[in-house]
Amino acid sequence: WASKSQYKIVFIFNHHIGDINGAREAYARLLVLYPGSEEVFLARQDMAEAWSRKGEHRKAIEEYQRLMLERQGSRQTFQYRIALEYVMMNEFRQARIEFVELLDVITNPNLAPLIRYEIANTYYIEGSMNEAIKRYDEIIERYPGHSVAVEARLGKARALDEAGRLNEALDILTGLVGEYPNKEAIETRIRWIQKRLKSGPDGSKGDEWKG
Repeated sequence: WASKSQYKIVFIFNHHIGDINGAREAYARLLVLYPGSEEVFLARQDMAEAWSRKGEHRKAIEEYQRLMLERQGSRQTFQYRIALEYVMMNEFRQARIEFVELLDVITNPNLAPLIRYEIANTYYIEGSMNEAIKRYDEIIERYPGHSVAVEARLGKARALDEAGRLNEALDILTGLVGEYPNKEAIETRIRWIQKRLKSGPDGSKGDEWKG
C-alpha cells in the first residue's frame, strides 16, 4: 500500500489543496521510492495536468513526453495533449505539426475529428479566416453526424463574421438555433450581426459589443 499512499498524497495536493509545490515534492518522493510502480504513471498524468492548469505548459509537455515513451499504447492521446499545450502557448505552427503527425498514424477514430477541429481553430486564432473556413468546411463534410460538426459550423460562422461576410454567418447561425446546446449564445450573436447589418456595411453603430 506504500506506493498507493504516496500517490494519494500527490493527488490530494493537486486536486484538493491546489498546492503544486507540495504535489511536486510528493511526486519526487514517489519517483525515488517506487520508480516502477503503476502509481508513478498516474502521478505523472496528474502532474502534467497540474502544470498545464498553472500555465507551465513546457513542464506539462515534458511530463507528457515521458508518458508517451512509457505507455506506447496511449501515445496518440498524449501527443494530442502535447499539441494542445502548444496551442495554449500560441505556438500554432508547432501545434499543427503535432496534429498532422497524429492524423498520419491515428488509430483512435474519436480523436480524428477533434484533431481537425483544433487545426481549424489555430487558423482562426491566427486570423487566417479563409484557411479556417476551409478547414471547418472539411470537418462539416467529413463528420456530418458528429457533435464536432456542430462546433465547426459555429466556428465557420465566427470566421465568416470576422471576414465581414455577415449574411453568410447569419445563415449558419440561424440554422444552429435548434441544434447548439447554448441556444442563448447563438441568439445573442444573431442579434449582434443583425444590428451590424442594419447599421450599414461597416457596422460602425454596433461596435459597443462583440460577444
